[in-house]
Amino acid sequence: YWDKIPVTLVDGQPHDVFFVDAERLRQALTS
Repeated sequence: YWDKIPVTLVDGQPHDVFFVDAERLRQALTS
């Protein structure tokens, strides 16, 4: 993922790149 830094991973899968949507991340972490 060096070309997409910063990247957020959820369960080892890319979730967001460059910007983190707080609500979307919250949903991914609670599902």
